[in-house]
Amino acid sequence: YVVVKRSKAIAFASGGTAHIYLNLAGRDKDGFLSEEQFAQALEEIRALMAKLKDPQTGGLVFERVLLREDLAQYHLEHPNAGDLVLQAYPGYNLDSHRGWKDVFQPANFNGQHGFAASQPAMDAIWIAAGPGLVRHCLLANPGAILPQVNIVDLAPTLAVLLEITLPEPVDGTPLSGICP
Repeated sequence: YVVVKRSKAIAFASGGTAHIYLNLAGRDKDGFLSEEQFAQALEEIRALMAKLKDPQTGGLVFERVLLREDLAQYHLEHPNAGDLVLQAYPGYNLDSHRGWKDVFQPANFNGQHGFAASQPAMDAIWIAAGPGLVRHCLLANPGAILPQVNIVDLAPTLAVLLEITLPEPVDGTPLSGICP
């Protein structure tokens, strides 16, 4: 098991994402890495994860290896995010369980959270129907295919369609350009 007081880093994983936390002095309860040691260890782990390959396929395991300061551009920023955040390619199940016989094994299920939203397999459909939609022009172009949108834009769009006001602040903006 991991002895946090003596470990430079610890990882927690679920689905397609893993968070790696480094044990920084002055920030973490039992932190002991100096700022210089932190930067060196972070870069070493980042470089290793960026080139980690599946021994069976030879393909890269991680689509994204992100530093905490890079998370905002993907709408992944959070105070509890790891110092390093890894997003696997679909087909991998990242798990914090340490009892597996094989580290690399096929996922034995479909449908999992935590993968990069840019993956085509992560695309979703949105179907809207109802009399109010004509008034808001959505049905003026039946069967229209919307451009790829960010999930944070759905709540503001639904608020416009339902003619309700969301409390401030609101992430995202109502979808536009969906009328001919």
